[in-house]
Amino acid sequence: MYGNSGMRDVKRIVTYEEAKLRYEQIKPIRGRAGDVRPLGDRKNDSYRIAKRVNPLNDTTSYQCILYRTPVVEFKPDGDVEISMGGWGSSATRTFIERILHLSCYSKNGSSVLCLGKQSEVVLHNTKTTVVRRLEDYPFTWELMVSEPVYETQLDKKKANNVRQQYSEFEKYLKGMVNLRTEQREVKNHMGGRYELPPSIRFDKAEFADMEVVTFRSDVRTESFPVELMANDQPEESKHSNFYRATLEIVRAIRRGNFPGNSGVHVQSDTLLPEFREIVYRHHSAEVFEKVLLPVGKAASKKYDSWVKRGE
Repeated sequence: MYGNSGMRDVKRIVTYEEAKLRYEQIKPIRGRAGDVRPLGDRKNDSYRIAKRVNPLNDTTSYQCILYRTPVVEFKPDGDVEISMGGWGSSATRTFIERILHLSCYSKNGSSVLCLGKQSEVVLHNTKTTVVRRLEDYPFTWELMVSEPVYETQLDKKKANNVRQQYSEFEKYLKGMVNLRTEQREVKNHMGGRYELPPSIRFDKAEFADMEVVTFRSDVRTESFPVELMANDQPEESKHSNFYRATLEIVRAIRRGNFPGNSGVHVQSDTLLPEFREIVYRHHSAEVFEKVLLPVGKAASKKYDSWVKRGE
């Protein structure tokens, strides 16, 4: 209802003592079931503070709750537990910022908390991160517990070795790009002209002649006929197969959509990257590896979808 703008009234809490005092200062809303103590505007209980008693050791902690998720919890030993609750949203990050007065932002698709100069921690989307504010000046924060972060990385040496299996096709594709690339101009609504990026036109008949006619939405994955691009195939059919593989790559760029009667244009600089992506996806078990990142570094998700499930 209020959106992130409603958090402007949420004041900073950085220690257990401050959380305890804030809880005691805020009066519960009358007529509500349970102990509802808003952290900001009393008309908005989306942001509230609650007391939690651990039945195992009878210790009391204080939770700062966003909607129904305890996002920040202050422990009596000084630990501050941060939980995204499965919601890696801008609202959750803003709530953490308002409570702790620490920058929290999105980086490479992950939520990152800045603990100070050049000190970052990636907040796991479903598991708890524990930080602590030092009691002595300059009252900096330190990381106590965090989940390890892994990144899918391309092993360039292994990738080059895999591409050698298709080196003849890659040379063929480069030659086609050089031979068939054309520069087009179009008119704008003001009557002027401007150039489009260099492209190659493929006629509809080319696809029909090579029997590239069956629609597949997963043309970039396991179903792509990589055998058409392999060096190790009969010489008498190699050129024809290379041509058909090129058309399959065009269709992969088009995400399976066939051209209209006037044919289709694809940008020249998309063919080779698409070829390499198809090869790396097909050989994902050989060319990708999971690498443990240093604490605070957010993983790039560029290759996550390129790896086959279960690998």
